[in-house]
Amino acid sequence: MLRRLAAAAILVLTMTSVPPSGAIAASSTASNVSYERFVTAAAPLTVPRGKAASTWTSPVFSPGFAFTELVASWNADTPTGSLVEVDLQASPGGSYWTKWYVMGRWTYDDTVFHRTSVGGQGDGDGTVAIDTFIAGKVPMTSYRLQVVLTRASAKDPTPTVRALGAMA
Repeated sequence: MLRRLAAAAILVLTMTSVPPSGAIAASSTASNVSYERFVTAAAPLTVPRGKAASTWTSPVFSPGFAFTELVASWNADTPTGSLVEVDLQASPGGSYWTKWYVMGRWTYDDTVFHRTSVGGQGDGDGTVAIDTFIAGKVPMTSYRLQVVLTRASAKDPTPTVRALGAMA
């Protein structure tokens, strides 16, 4: 009987001294999250007439805080024989730029080109885990994205990127 009473008292004390989970989340320090949109459907990216490929590079974006992870996202139409590659380059404090990391290669039809994540990109500045850039020992403070649009020939339909952004 005494053990049951002690267990009940501990349970009551625990329930009254720990705030509900919502209160814990509300009282914890806020984390920084940034989403920047670079391309919209109003101004999509395509391969110019007469070319088989083209490259577009975003302006540099600084989210206002140091980040250790970044995920790029995009919406694209890729007719048969076309490919979209999205790359990331980042900078820690503006002191230098990393190499370009491939965030992903996308095609709807996997016959001419192959959609894939690209492994083995890791170095001292960071790595890409499937679709997420993970900074090395030094957090990054700015980044830019690059899109490489490719089609099998200049006469084939062009891939079109209708949206491009990144969350850090």
